[in-house]
Amino acid sequence: MKNNPLLQLCAMLLASMFFYVALVKLMDYELAQASMRKQVFPLPIADVLSWLIPVLELLTVLLLLFRPSQRLGLWSSFVLLIAFTVYIVIAMNGTFGHRPCSCGGILQHLSYPWHIAFNLLFLGISIVGLCLSRQIKQSAVQR
Repeated sequence: MKNNPLLQLCAMLLASMFFYVALVKLMDYELAQASMRKQVFPLPIADVLSWLIPVLELLTVLLLLFRPSQRLGLWSSFVLLIAFTVYIVIAMNGTFGHRPCSCGGILQHLSYPWHIAFNLLFLGISIVGLCLSRQIKQSAVQR
């Protein structure tokens, strides 16, 4: 993939965010697992998700850091952010009977509307990155 400063900025912002949230979960794994167990999932699923989510976030970081895999990393970011945002919206609507949140670090202090705004900001960054990478890919094919 051709070097594009805006594309690289998008990838670095997303990688930084995913690295931060994964690191927070892994540094205090017991708290992250306890928070995940407060979610609506059965305990065995919550236990799997408490390590699977940070692993997926770190895998996304790795994909974003290297140009050959950046497009896949952008798609991974997009899918993860959509999933997290949909889950928050469902939780906000009272579907679960309570408002669970297993986010750590500074994100756990955000209200749900601010959390959605945060997610939408990074979702927008992933969309911009995907559009830029598509343009670069198309211009390479036309040559």
